[in-house]
Amino acid sequence: MAKIVREDKDQLNTTISLTLQKGDYEPKFKSELNKYQREAHMKGFRKGKTPMSFIKKMYGKSLFAEVMNNALQKNLFDYIEAENIKYIGQPLGAEGHTAPEIDYRNIGDYEFKFDLGLFPAFELQGADSSQVMERLALEAVSEEKLSEQIDRIRKERGSQESVDEPIEEMDMLVLDAKELDGDELKDGGVENEFRLLINENIHEAAKTALLGKNKGDSVRLNIFELEENMDSNMVRKYYLGLETEDVAAEEEEGDGMNEEFELTIVDVLRLMPAEKTEEFFQSISGGEFSTEEEAKEFLENDLKGYYENQMNALLNIELRGKLLEQNEFDMPDAFLKRWLQEANNYTPEQLEKDYDDNIRADLRWSVIVQKLVETSGVSVEESEVITAIKQQIKSNYGLMGMEDSMLDNMVYTLLEKYPKQYEQMYQEILNRKVFDYLREQVTIEDTPAAIEELDKRLEDFQAEQEAKQKAALEAAAEEE
Repeated sequence: MAKIVREDKDQLNTTISLTLQKGDYEPKFKSELNKYQREAHMKGFRKGKTPMSFIKKMYGKSLFAEVMNNALQKNLFDYIEAENIKYIGQPLGAEGHTAPEIDYRNIGDYEFKFDLGLFPAFELQGADSSQVMERLALEAVSEEKLSEQIDRIRKERGSQESVDEPIEEMDMLVLDAKELDGDELKDGGVENEFRLLINENIHEAAKTALLGKNKGDSVRLNIFELEENMDSNMVRKYYLGLETEDVAAEEEEGDGMNEEFELTIVDVLRLMPAEKTEEFFQSISGGEFSTEEEAKEFLENDLKGYYENQMNALLNIELRGKLLEQNEFDMPDAFLKRWLQEANNYTPEQLEKDYDDNIRADLRWSVIVQKLVETSGVSVEESEVITAIKQQIKSNYGLMGMEDSMLDNMVYTLLEKYPKQYEQMYQEILNRKVFDYLREQVTIEDTPAAIEELDKRLEDFQAEQEAKQKAALEAAAEEE
Protein backbone atom coordinates (compact mmCIF):
# COMPACT_ATOMS: atom_id res chain seq x y z
CA MET A 1 0.00 0.00 0.00
CA ALA A 2 1.24 3.49 -0.85
CA LYS A 3 2.86 5.50 1.90
CA ILE A 4 1.01 8.81 2.37
CA VAL A 5 1.89 11.79 4.55
CA ARG A 6 -0.23 14.94 4.87
CA GLU A 7 1.27 18.29 5.82
CA ASP A 8 -1.12 21.21 6.43
CA LYS A 9 0.46 24.54 5.53
CA ASP A 10 -2.47 26.49 7.00
CA GLN A 11 -6.25 26.12 7.28
CA LEU A 12 -6.72 26.44 3.53
CA ASN A 13 -3.72 24.68 2.02
CA THR A 14 -2.24 21.22 2.45
CA THR A 15 0.41 19.08 0.76
CA ILE A 16 0.05 15.33 0.36
CA SER A 17 3.20 13.28 -0.16
CA LEU A 18 2.48 9.91 -1.74
CA THR A 19 5.13 7.24 -2.20
CA LEU A 20 4.26 4.44 -4.60
CA GLN A 21 6.19 1.32 -3.60
CA LYS A 22 6.95 -1.61 -5.88
CA GLY A 23 4.09 -3.62 -4.49
CA ASP A 24 1.61 -0.88 -5.41
CA TYR A 25 2.16 -1.14 -9.14
CA GLU A 26 4.57 -3.94 -10.11
CA PRO A 27 2.02 -6.82 -10.08
CA LYS A 28 -0.34 -4.85 -12.33
CA PHE A 29 2.50 -3.88 -14.68
CA LYS A 30 3.59 -7.52 -15.03
CA SER A 31 -0.01 -8.61 -15.54
CA GLU A 32 -0.45 -6.09 -18.39
CA LEU A 33 2.83 -7.18 -20.01
CA ASN A 34 1.74 -10.82 -19.86
CA LYS A 35 -1.62 -9.91 -21.37
CA TYR A 36 0.07 -8.14 -24.28
CA GLN A 37 2.44 -11.10 -24.74
CA ARG A 38 -0.48 -13.57 -24.97
CA GLU A 39 -2.29 -11.46 -27.57
CA ALA A 40 0.65 -10.12 -29.57
CA HIS A 41 1.03 -10.96 -33.28
CA MET A 42 4.60 -10.04 -34.22
CA LYS A 43 6.41 -10.98 -37.39
CA GLY A 44 8.67 -13.99 -36.87
CA PHE A 45 6.85 -15.26 -33.77
CA ARG A 46 3.78 -17.36 -33.20
CA LYS A 47 0.89 -15.79 -31.30
CA GLY A 48 1.68 -15.75 -27.59
CA LYS A 49 5.36 -16.64 -28.15
CA THR A 50 6.82 -13.15 -28.61
CA PRO A 51 9.76 -12.77 -26.18
CA MET A 52 9.05 -10.53 -23.20
CA SER A 53 12.06 -8.37 -24.12
CA PHE A 54 10.31 -7.46 -27.41
CA ILE A 55 7.05 -6.74 -25.59
CA LYS A 56 8.79 -4.44 -23.10
CA LYS A 57 10.65 -2.66 -25.89
CA MET A 58 7.43 -2.09 -27.84
CA TYR A 59 4.91 -1.39 -25.06
CA GLY A 60 6.82 -1.13 -21.78
CA LYS A 61 7.09 2.66 -21.59
CA SER A 62 3.42 3.44 -22.34
CA LEU A 63 2.09 0.55 -20.22
CA PHE A 64 4.24 1.54 -17.26
CA ALA A 65 3.07 5.16 -17.47
CA GLU A 66 -0.57 4.07 -17.62
CA VAL A 67 -0.23 1.64 -14.70
CA MET A 68 1.65 4.20 -12.60
CA ASN A 69 -0.87 6.94 -13.32
CA ASN A 70 -3.82 4.69 -12.44
CA ALA A 71 -2.13 3.59 -9.21
CA LEU A 72 -1.29 7.17 -8.33
CA GLN A 73 -4.83 8.43 -8.95
CA LYS A 74 -6.44 5.55 -7.07
CA ASN A 75 -4.23 5.84 -4.00
CA LEU A 76 -4.51 9.63 -3.87
CA PHE A 77 -8.29 9.83 -4.20
CA ASP A 78 -8.90 6.81 -1.98
CA TYR A 79 -6.91 8.61 0.72
CA ILE A 80 -8.77 11.90 0.19
CA GLU A 81 -12.10 10.07 0.46
CA ALA A 82 -11.06 8.02 3.50
CA GLU A 83 -9.80 11.13 5.31
CA ASN A 84 -12.85 13.14 4.21
CA ILE A 85 -10.68 15.94 2.86
CA LYS A 86 -12.88 18.65 1.32
CA TYR A 87 -11.09 20.60 -1.35
CA ILE A 88 -11.69 23.13 -4.11
CA GLY A 89 -10.57 22.55 -7.68
CA GLN A 90 -8.26 19.60 -8.23
CA PRO A 91 -4.93 18.46 -6.75
CA LEU A 92 -1.89 20.04 -8.38
CA GLY A 93 1.73 18.98 -8.41
CA ALA A 94 3.30 20.56 -5.33
CA GLU A 95 5.19 23.80 -5.81
CA GLY A 96 8.93 23.34 -5.53
CA HIS A 97 8.70 19.59 -6.02
CA THR A 98 9.85 17.97 -9.24
CA ALA A 99 7.89 14.87 -10.11
CA PRO A 100 10.14 11.82 -10.51
CA GLU A 101 10.89 10.47 -13.96
CA ILE A 102 9.33 7.06 -14.10
CA ASP A 103 11.13 4.28 -15.96
CA TYR A 104 9.88 0.71 -16.43
CA ARG A 105 13.50 -0.44 -16.26
CA ASN A 106 13.85 1.12 -12.81
CA ILE A 107 11.36 -0.71 -10.60
CA GLY A 108 11.47 0.98 -7.22
CA ASP A 109 9.76 3.53 -4.98
CA TYR A 110 8.53 6.82 -6.44
CA GLU A 111 7.50 9.86 -4.39
CA PHE A 112 4.92 12.38 -5.64
CA LYS A 113 3.66 15.51 -3.90
CA PHE A 114 0.36 17.30 -4.42
CA ASP A 115 -1.02 20.63 -3.24
CA LEU A 116 -4.71 20.93 -2.37
CA GLY A 117 -6.82 24.02 -1.72
CA LEU A 118 -9.02 23.20 1.25
CA PHE A 119 -12.70 23.89 1.72
CA PRO A 120 -13.20 26.90 4.04
CA ALA A 121 -14.78 26.28 7.43
CA PHE A 122 -17.84 28.48 8.00
CA GLU A 123 -21.40 28.37 9.25
CA LEU A 124 -23.87 29.07 6.46
CA GLN A 125 -25.94 32.22 7.03
CA GLY A 126 -29.07 33.43 5.28
CA ALA A 127 -30.51 30.12 4.09
CA ASP A 128 -33.47 30.13 6.50
CA SER A 129 -36.70 31.97 7.25
CA SER A 130 -34.82 34.96 8.71
CA GLN A 131 -33.85 35.85 5.15
CA VAL A 132 -36.70 37.98 3.78
CA MET A 133 -36.87 38.42 0.01
CA GLU A 134 -39.31 40.48 -2.02
CA ARG A 135 -40.74 39.16 -5.27
CA LEU A 136 -43.16 40.59 -7.80
CA ALA A 137 -46.11 38.33 -8.58
CA LEU A 138 -48.72 38.67 -11.28
CA GLU A 139 -51.96 40.06 -9.90
CA ALA A 140 -55.34 38.83 -11.10
CA VAL A 141 -55.44 39.37 -14.85
CA SER A 142 -58.27 41.64 -16.02
CA GLU A 143 -60.93 40.45 -18.43
CA GLU A 144 -59.65 43.05 -20.88
CA LYS A 145 -56.12 41.64 -20.79
CA LEU A 146 -57.36 38.11 -21.28
CA SER A 147 -59.45 39.22 -24.26
CA GLU A 148 -56.34 40.89 -25.68
CA GLN A 149 -54.48 37.59 -25.28
CA ILE A 150 -57.26 35.76 -27.12
CA ASP A 151 -57.16 38.35 -29.92
CA ARG A 152 -53.36 38.11 -30.14
CA ILE A 153 -53.57 34.32 -30.57
CA ARG A 154 -56.34 34.73 -33.15
CA LYS A 155 -54.05 36.96 -35.19
CA GLU A 156 -51.10 34.60 -34.80
CA ARG A 157 -53.21 31.72 -36.10
CA GLY A 158 -55.09 33.73 -38.69
CA SER A 159 -54.56 33.78 -42.43
CA GLN A 160 -53.98 36.45 -45.06
CA GLU A 161 -56.98 37.00 -47.29
CA SER A 162 -57.56 39.25 -50.27
CA VAL A 163 -59.91 42.17 -49.45
CA ASP A 164 -61.74 44.70 -51.63
CA GLU A 165 -61.37 47.49 -49.10
CA PRO A 166 -59.15 50.59 -48.71
CA ILE A 167 -55.58 49.88 -47.55
CA GLU A 168 -54.96 49.92 -43.77
CA GLU A 169 -51.92 49.65 -41.53
CA MET A 170 -50.40 46.13 -41.52
CA ASP A 171 -51.94 45.18 -44.87
CA MET A 172 -49.70 43.27 -47.27
CA LEU A 173 -49.73 44.83 -50.73
CA VAL A 174 -48.94 43.12 -54.02
CA LEU A 175 -47.47 45.88 -56.17
CA ASP A 176 -46.65 45.97 -59.87
CA ALA A 177 -43.68 48.32 -60.31
CA LYS A 178 -42.90 49.99 -63.65
CA GLU A 179 -39.98 52.36 -64.21
CA LEU A 180 -40.86 55.91 -65.24
CA ASP A 181 -39.15 58.33 -67.57
CA GLY A 182 -40.52 61.69 -66.55
CA ASP A 183 -44.31 61.43 -66.60
CA GLU A 184 -44.37 58.46 -68.94
CA LEU A 185 -43.52 54.77 -68.56
CA LYS A 186 -39.96 54.16 -69.68
CA ASP A 187 -39.70 52.20 -72.91
CA GLY A 188 -37.96 48.91 -72.00
CA GLY A 189 -37.76 50.02 -68.37
CA VAL A 190 -37.55 47.79 -65.33
CA GLU A 191 -40.76 46.01 -64.35
CA ASN A 192 -41.37 43.70 -61.39
CA GLU A 193 -44.05 42.53 -58.97
CA PHE A 194 -43.28 42.48 -55.24
CA ARG A 195 -44.93 42.52 -51.84
CA LEU A 196 -44.82 45.36 -49.31
CA LEU A 197 -46.06 45.22 -45.70
CA ILE A 198 -47.46 48.55 -44.50
CA ASN A 199 -45.79 48.75 -41.10
CA GLU A 200 -43.60 51.11 -39.07
CA ASN A 201 -40.66 50.59 -41.45
CA ILE A 202 -42.38 52.32 -44.37
CA HIS A 203 -41.38 55.94 -45.02
CA GLU A 204 -44.11 58.34 -43.96
CA ALA A 205 -44.52 59.87 -47.43
CA ALA A 206 -44.96 56.43 -49.04
CA LYS A 207 -47.34 55.33 -46.32
CA THR A 208 -49.46 58.46 -46.77
CA ALA A 209 -49.62 57.86 -50.53
CA LEU A 210 -50.74 54.22 -50.13
CA LEU A 211 -53.13 54.25 -47.15
CA GLY A 212 -56.76 54.48 -48.25
CA LYS A 213 -56.05 53.37 -51.82
CA ASN A 214 -57.80 50.38 -53.39
CA LYS A 215 -56.97 47.53 -55.75
CA GLY A 216 -56.23 48.86 -59.23
CA ASP A 217 -55.12 52.28 -58.01
CA SER A 218 -51.65 53.53 -58.93
CA VAL A 219 -49.19 55.85 -57.17
CA ARG A 220 -45.90 57.32 -58.34
CA LEU A 221 -43.05 57.09 -55.82
CA ASN A 222 -39.30 56.96 -55.50
CA ILE A 223 -38.83 53.21 -55.10
CA PHE A 224 -35.63 53.77 -53.13
CA GLU A 225 -37.60 55.70 -50.50
CA LEU A 226 -40.29 53.17 -49.75
CA GLU A 227 -38.77 51.55 -46.70
CA GLU A 228 -36.38 52.88 -44.09
CA ASN A 229 -33.06 51.15 -43.49
CA MET A 230 -33.07 49.40 -46.87
CA ASP A 231 -30.04 50.17 -49.04
CA SER A 232 -30.15 50.50 -52.82
CA ASN A 233 -28.80 47.01 -53.47
CA MET A 234 -31.54 45.47 -51.34
CA VAL A 235 -34.16 47.53 -53.18
CA ARG A 236 -32.85 46.37 -56.55
CA LYS A 237 -32.78 42.74 -55.45
CA TYR A 238 -36.03 42.40 -53.47
CA TYR A 239 -38.29 45.04 -55.04
CA LEU A 240 -37.08 44.96 -58.62
CA GLY A 241 -35.71 41.44 -58.99
CA LEU A 242 -32.36 42.68 -60.28
CA GLU A 243 -29.05 41.00 -59.67
CA THR A 244 -25.81 42.96 -59.25
CA GLU A 245 -24.62 42.07 -62.76
CA ASP A 246 -27.85 43.47 -64.27
CA VAL A 247 -27.27 46.85 -62.64
CA ALA A 248 -23.61 46.87 -63.67
CA ALA A 249 -24.58 46.14 -67.30
CA GLU A 250 -27.07 49.03 -67.35
CA GLU A 251 -24.53 51.46 -65.94
CA GLU A 252 -21.87 50.29 -68.41
CA GLU A 253 -24.26 50.98 -71.28
CA GLY A 254 -24.87 54.48 -69.91
CA ASP A 255 -28.56 53.82 -69.35
CA GLY A 256 -28.88 53.93 -65.58
CA MET A 257 -32.18 53.10 -63.91
CA ASN A 258 -34.50 55.92 -62.81
CA GLU A 259 -35.66 56.12 -59.20
CA GLU A 260 -39.28 57.05 -59.92
CA PHE A 261 -41.71 54.14 -60.47
CA GLU A 262 -45.39 53.72 -61.03
CA LEU A 263 -46.75 51.28 -58.45
CA THR A 264 -50.06 49.65 -59.28
CA ILE A 265 -51.89 47.89 -56.45
CA VAL A 266 -52.53 44.35 -57.71
CA ASP A 267 -53.94 42.97 -54.47
CA VAL A 268 -54.53 43.90 -50.82
CA LEU A 269 -53.94 41.03 -48.35
CA ARG A 270 -55.18 41.43 -44.81
CA LEU A 271 -54.54 39.20 -41.83
CA MET A 272 -57.90 37.80 -40.82
CA PRO A 273 -57.97 36.49 -37.24
CA ALA A 274 -58.89 32.86 -36.62
CA GLU A 275 -62.55 32.28 -35.82
CA LYS A 276 -63.56 31.64 -32.20
CA THR A 277 -64.50 28.03 -32.75
CA GLU A 278 -64.41 25.08 -30.37
CA GLU A 279 -61.34 23.80 -32.23
CA PHE A 280 -59.60 27.16 -31.78
CA PHE A 281 -60.10 27.16 -28.01
CA GLN A 282 -58.97 23.54 -27.82
CA SER A 283 -55.79 24.50 -29.69
CA ILE A 284 -54.98 27.04 -26.95
CA SER A 285 -55.29 24.54 -24.12
CA GLY A 286 -53.94 21.47 -25.86
CA GLY A 287 -57.41 19.96 -26.19
CA GLU A 288 -58.44 20.42 -22.55
CA PHE A 289 -61.04 23.19 -22.98
CA SER A 290 -63.45 24.20 -25.71
CA THR A 291 -65.06 27.47 -24.55
CA GLU A 292 -63.75 31.02 -24.41
CA GLU A 293 -64.16 31.29 -20.63
CA GLU A 294 -62.23 28.06 -20.07
CA ALA A 295 -59.54 29.24 -22.47
CA LYS A 296 -59.23 32.54 -20.57
CA GLU A 297 -58.83 30.69 -17.27
CA PHE A 298 -56.17 28.52 -18.87
CA LEU A 299 -54.36 31.59 -20.24
CA GLU A 300 -54.42 33.33 -16.87
CA ASN A 301 -52.83 30.33 -15.18
CA ASP A 302 -50.34 30.08 -18.02
CA LEU A 303 -49.40 33.76 -17.63
CA LYS A 304 -49.02 33.38 -13.88
CA GLY A 305 -46.76 30.36 -14.39
CA TYR A 306 -44.64 32.21 -16.94
CA TYR A 307 -44.14 35.28 -14.78
CA GLU A 308 -43.56 33.17 -11.67
CA ASN A 309 -40.68 31.43 -13.47
CA GLN A 310 -39.27 34.77 -14.67
CA MET A 311 -39.52 36.39 -11.25
CA ASN A 312 -38.02 33.30 -9.60
CA ALA A 313 -35.06 33.58 -11.98
CA LEU A 314 -34.50 37.18 -10.85
CA LEU A 315 -35.02 36.14 -7.23
CA ASN A 316 -32.36 33.44 -7.63
CA ILE A 317 -29.86 36.08 -8.72
CA GLU A 318 -30.74 38.26 -5.73
CA LEU A 319 -30.50 35.27 -3.37
CA ARG A 320 -27.06 34.43 -4.71
CA GLY A 321 -25.94 38.00 -4.09
CA LYS A 322 -27.37 38.00 -0.55
CA LEU A 323 -25.68 34.74 0.43
CA LEU A 324 -22.35 35.91 -0.97
CA GLU A 325 -22.66 39.10 1.10
CA GLN A 326 -23.68 37.30 4.29
CA ASN A 327 -21.10 34.50 4.13
CA GLU A 328 -17.62 35.92 4.25
CA PHE A 329 -14.80 33.37 4.33
CA ASP A 330 -11.22 33.16 3.16
CA MET A 331 -10.26 31.19 0.08
CA PRO A 332 -6.99 29.51 -0.97
CA ASP A 333 -6.57 32.22 -3.62
CA ALA A 334 -2.95 31.57 -4.55
CA PHE A 335 -3.69 27.88 -5.09
CA LEU A 336 -6.87 28.63 -7.06
CA LYS A 337 -5.02 30.98 -9.40
CA ARG A 338 -2.48 28.23 -10.07
CA TRP A 339 -5.29 25.73 -10.68
CA LEU A 340 -7.08 28.08 -13.06
CA GLN A 341 -3.90 28.55 -15.08
CA GLU A 342 -2.73 24.94 -15.12
CA ALA A 343 -6.02 23.09 -15.43
CA ASN A 344 -8.38 25.66 -16.99
CA ASN A 345 -6.08 27.55 -19.36
CA TYR A 346 -6.53 30.99 -17.82
CA THR A 347 -3.77 33.44 -18.63
CA PRO A 348 -2.12 35.58 -15.91
CA GLU A 349 -3.62 38.63 -17.68
CA GLN A 350 -7.16 37.20 -17.44
CA LEU A 351 -6.71 36.44 -13.76
CA GLU A 352 -5.30 39.87 -13.07
CA LYS A 353 -8.33 41.47 -14.71
CA ASP A 354 -11.18 39.17 -13.66
CA TYR A 355 -10.24 37.15 -10.58
CA ASP A 356 -11.21 39.57 -7.81
CA ASP A 357 -14.35 40.92 -9.54
CA ASN A 358 -15.88 37.82 -11.10
CA ILE A 359 -13.99 34.53 -10.87
CA ARG A 360 -13.54 34.59 -7.11
CA ALA A 361 -17.27 35.23 -6.59
CA ASP A 362 -18.12 32.23 -8.78
CA LEU A 363 -15.72 30.04 -6.80
CA ARG A 364 -17.11 31.28 -3.48
CA TRP A 365 -20.62 30.51 -4.76
CA SER A 366 -19.54 26.97 -5.65
CA VAL A 367 -18.40 26.58 -2.02
CA ILE A 368 -21.77 27.83 -0.76
CA VAL A 369 -23.59 25.43 -3.10
CA GLN A 370 -21.50 22.54 -1.81
CA LYS A 371 -22.34 23.58 1.75
CA LEU A 372 -26.04 23.72 0.87
CA VAL A 373 -25.86 20.28 -0.71
CA GLU A 374 -24.34 18.88 2.48
CA THR A 375 -26.97 20.42 4.76
CA SER A 376 -30.08 20.07 2.58
CA GLY A 377 -29.85 16.55 1.22
CA VAL A 378 -30.21 17.89 -2.34
CA SER A 379 -28.79 15.40 -4.79
CA VAL A 380 -28.75 14.60 -8.50
CA GLU A 381 -29.09 11.05 -9.78
CA GLU A 382 -27.33 9.84 -12.93
CA SER A 383 -30.71 8.95 -14.44
CA GLU A 384 -31.82 12.59 -14.08
CA VAL A 385 -28.78 13.79 -15.98
CA ILE A 386 -29.24 11.25 -18.77
CA THR A 387 -32.96 12.09 -19.08
CA ALA A 388 -32.16 15.82 -19.27
CA ILE A 389 -29.55 15.23 -21.98
CA LYS A 390 -32.08 13.19 -23.95
CA GLN A 391 -34.60 16.03 -23.72
CA GLN A 392 -31.93 18.46 -24.89
CA ILE A 393 -31.13 16.29 -27.90
CA LYS A 394 -34.83 15.95 -28.74
CA SER A 395 -35.29 19.70 -28.60
CA ASN A 396 -32.15 20.59 -30.53
CA TYR A 397 -32.74 18.10 -33.34
CA GLY A 398 -36.53 18.15 -33.57
CA LEU A 399 -36.97 14.63 -32.16
CA MET A 400 -39.62 15.35 -29.52
CA GLY A 401 -41.71 12.35 -30.59
CA MET A 402 -38.86 9.87 -30.36
CA GLU A 403 -38.85 7.30 -27.56
CA ASP A 404 -36.13 7.73 -24.93
CA SER A 405 -34.91 4.17 -25.49
CA MET A 406 -34.09 5.01 -29.09
CA LEU A 407 -31.81 7.83 -27.93
CA ASP A 408 -29.66 5.67 -25.63
CA ASN A 409 -26.89 5.01 -28.17
CA MET A 410 -26.91 8.65 -29.26
CA VAL A 411 -26.53 9.86 -25.66
CA TYR A 412 -23.70 7.53 -24.75
CA THR A 413 -21.88 8.27 -28.01
CA LEU A 414 -22.20 11.98 -27.25
CA LEU A 415 -20.91 11.60 -23.69
CA GLU A 416 -18.03 9.42 -24.85
CA LYS A 417 -16.97 12.13 -27.28
CA TYR A 418 -17.80 15.11 -25.04
CA PRO A 419 -17.57 13.94 -21.40
CA LYS A 420 -17.89 17.51 -20.12
CA GLN A 421 -21.51 17.52 -21.32
CA TYR A 422 -22.43 15.27 -18.41
CA GLU A 423 -20.76 17.52 -15.84
CA GLN A 424 -22.36 20.64 -17.31
CA MET A 425 -25.83 19.11 -17.22
CA TYR A 426 -25.20 17.76 -13.71
CA GLN A 427 -24.26 21.25 -12.49
CA GLU A 428 -27.27 22.78 -14.22
CA ILE A 429 -29.68 20.40 -12.50
CA LEU A 430 -27.89 20.75 -9.16
CA ASN A 431 -28.06 24.56 -9.28
CA ARG A 432 -31.76 24.44 -10.11
CA LYS A 433 -32.44 22.10 -7.19
CA VAL A 434 -30.36 24.23 -4.82
CA PHE A 435 -32.31 27.37 -5.73
CA ASP A 436 -35.61 25.48 -5.43
CA TYR A 437 -34.50 24.44 -1.94
CA LEU A 438 -33.40 27.97 -1.03
CA ARG A 439 -36.73 29.49 -2.04
CA GLU A 440 -38.47 27.00 0.23
CA GLN A 441 -36.26 27.97 3.19
CA VAL A 442 -36.30 31.77 3.00
CA THR A 443 -39.29 34.04 3.58
CA ILE A 444 -40.66 35.37 0.29
CA GLU A 445 -42.99 38.35 0.38
CA ASP A 446 -44.94 38.62 -2.86
CA THR A 447 -46.05 42.01 -4.17
CA PRO A 448 -48.91 41.81 -6.70
CA ALA A 449 -48.07 43.66 -9.91
CA ALA A 450 -49.62 44.22 -13.32
CA ILE A 451 -48.20 42.59 -16.44
CA GLU A 452 -46.75 45.94 -17.56
CA GLU A 453 -44.77 46.30 -14.32
CA LEU A 454 -43.43 42.76 -14.57
CA ASP A 455 -42.41 43.33 -18.20
CA LYS A 456 -40.68 46.58 -17.19
CA ARG A 457 -38.76 44.75 -14.47
CA LEU A 458 -37.61 42.11 -16.97
CA GLU A 459 -36.67 44.76 -19.54
CA ASP A 460 -34.64 46.69 -16.93
CA PHE A 461 -32.80 43.55 -15.93
CA GLN A 462 -32.05 42.71 -19.57
CA ALA A 463 -30.76 46.26 -20.10
CA GLU A 464 -28.53 45.94 -17.02
CA GLN A 465 -27.03 42.71 -18.30
CA GLU A 466 -26.44 44.15 -21.76
CA ALA A 467 -24.79 47.24 -20.26
CA LYS A 468 -22.45 45.05 -18.19
CA GLN A 469 -21.60 42.93 -21.22
CA LYS A 470 -20.93 46.04 -23.31
CA ALA A 471 -18.71 47.53 -20.60
CA ALA A 472 -16.74 44.27 -20.37
CA LEU A 473 -16.25 44.15 -24.14
CA GLU A 474 -15.14 47.79 -24.24
CA ALA A 475 -12.68 47.20 -21.39
CA ALA A 476 -11.27 44.17 -23.20
CA ALA A 477 -10.94 46.19 -26.44
CA GLU A 478 -9.09 48.98 -24.62
CA GLU A 479 -6.61 46.51 -23.17
CA GLU A 480 -5.91 45.09 -26.63
